Amino acid sequence: MIVPEPPPQGDARIARAVWHAALACFVLAAVTGAGMRFAMMHGLPWGLSFENARHAHSHLMFFAWVTPALMMLALRTLHPAARGYWVAAAAVVAGLLAYLPFLTSGYHPTTLFGRELPLSMMAAGLNGAAWYAYAAVYLRARRHASDGTVRHALDAALFLLLFASLGALGLAALGAGGLASPDWMQALVAAFLDPFADGWFALALLALAYAARPDAARSRLARPAIDLLSVALAVRTVARLARDTGTELAVPVAAAAGVAAGMGLLLACMPLLQDEVRRRGSAWSVPLALLALKGGIAVVLALPAGQAWSDAMALRVLWLHAYLLGGLTLGLLAAARDRFGATIAGAPGWTTAATLVLLAGLLPLTGVWPRGATGTWVLPVAAWTSLAPPAVVLVSLLSTFGPSIFRRPMGASGP
Repeated sequence: MIVPEPPPQGDARIARAVWHAALACFVLAAVTGAGMRFAMMHGLPWGLSFENARHAHSHLMFFAWVTPALMMLALRTLHPAARGYWVAAAAVVAGLLAYLPFLTSGYHPTTLFGRELPLSMMAAGLNGAAWYAYAAVYLRARRHASDGTVRHALDAALFLLLFASLGALGLAALGAGGLASPDWMQALVAAFLDPFADGWFALALLALAYAARPDAARSRLARPAIDLLSVALAVRTVARLARDTGTELAVPVAAAAGVAAGMGLLLACMPLLQDEVRRRGSAWSVPLALLALKGGIAVVLALPAGQAWSDAMALRVLWLHAYLLGGLTLGLLAAARDRFGATIAGAPGWTTAATLVLLAGLLPLTGVWPRGATGTWVLPVAAWTSLAPPAVVLVSLLSTFGPSIFRRPMGASGP
């Protein structure tokens, strides 16, 4: 059980400031995503394109919200006296700097003072610098942390973060050398995003969950599942890169590694979910369930028939939000509450309810919804329900400066 920290002093105050800044970036990213849904009905203003808005939305979510929050909470969890929260703050700034260039120009050059500059790519490059700085800070703090499942999962998360950065470096090298082709660019984007989102994100969050559940961390299943997930993701990334660049022999290897990675995530969640059942639930219940769902879906999507079914049902957007918003964001809110106490901004219980509303609003857009029950109402429902999470988080964030009902998060029982 994690005992919430006393009122912030020194580094703890910096950690809280990073949390609030990252949470503000979440609100901006979520509002951008909601704007995209309204744009499906009314179009985007100021000549903005849907594709560029999508890049700005996803980039901000990945690099200014989830990554800095994970960095800060990972360091805080690894060792209470750990320092170096400036790397998480730098990650917030770097992610935010890329938002406007991506929103206005996407991956294309931006005109500034009469010159064409790749501002989005330049700003995105700063994110990579923050990753390597985090690695240095983490390795220094690691020397003072005791061995165990939590440190093991954080080590695996760092490995996948650095492994993913190789794909980003490959993209930068191809772009700088003028050698980029659509096939190679797409393959390297996947080689970066797959281990980053499925590896660094999932493993770091699992570490935070295990830190909150010491009994689950002592399970004999935990470490082997973490190893299976991390190794399988690395193999899957290499196999998919080979497959996407024309090596047919890599197809079965990529599929097998995908199944193994999904099973690794599913098995890593099992001790945590069993502990949740014993405790009769907490703020971790929904994110852990959705994280386990991500593992099961990964097994299905690794098989050609499963991928074909998902595509035919138009389930990709639902899966992404169930994992990235439901699993990751709600998990981060639960971890922050464990670390800083119930008054920390984010309101896990209320945000959980808002997230489930958003996911329900996406269902009518998929093929699993009965065809006879659809109509012109589905897009407005998806748009309006998408405002629920950013609205709740924004009110919770503002409430840190005054009294609010969010001081007692709905449905967030003690760890």
